[in-house]
Order: sequence, then C-alpha cells, then structure tokens
Amino acid sequence: MLKPKIFAHGSYVGNTGYNHHTRDFFRAMTSYCNIKVRNFTVGSTWNGYNLTPHDNEPYINDVDKSILYQQILWSKDKTRENFSIYPSVDKEFSHDVNLVLCETNHYIFYDEYVGPKIAYNVWETTLQPEQFE
Repeated sequence: MLKPKIFAHGSYVGNTGYNHHTRDFFRAMTSYCNIKVRNFTVGSTWNGYNLTPHDNEPYINDVDKSILYQQILWSKDKTRENFSIYPSVDKEFSHDVNLVLCETNHYIFYDEYVGPKIAYNVWETTLQPEQFE
C-alpha cells in the first residue's frame, strides 16, 4: 500500500511548547506517510533566509532536514511569502491532503490550500474564540 502524501503546515522551529509538539508530531508521521513541512517560525539562531536556515538550532536533525520544505516569511509590504528550504527531489510530490497544526486563530489556518485541509488545533481549553469557530 502506498503511503499518503501530506503537506504539513505549522510552527515547527523554535522552543515553545507548540514548536516541540509540532516537531514531535510531524517527525512521528514520517513512519506512516510521505510528509513535507511548511514552517512559520524561526529560532534563536536565525540569521536571514538561505537554503539551510535552521542548521544552527541544536535540536534540528536529519529527519527535520528531510521534511522541512518551505519557510514562511513576512515581506516588507506585510504579506507573507513561501521560500524553499532544505531542497530535495523527494519533497517535490503532489500531496493528498494538507495538515495545518497551529495555535488557535493563526494566520495559516486562513491560507488558500490546494486539496483537502485538516485543521488540527491543540488548545489549553475547550473554549475557542468566537471568530475562529
């Protein structure tokens, strides 16, 4: 049976609880599916855009490099752009589904996606802001 192809979106890099959760969750998914990750955050060692922007983060490993695919960055005109990171032909696949994992009401929940989108939200309460429901 072929593994599903997932395009995952979230705040992968950094030291918050959300970053740890997202990283652990997406790393674990590599055993069950082909996954590529569009990352929203940068860590404390960020020194600007390049193809391997997170190499100096102490927790980044070969699995991370094999799945990190795009970095979302804010531009001067206050729009966001996606930039390729850790390029590999293995990540150039058409995905079956998008998986968005972020905190409540994050920008990337509202992006346009090609194909189905599963929005996964871990929150410390069952109460969500009204505009997010």
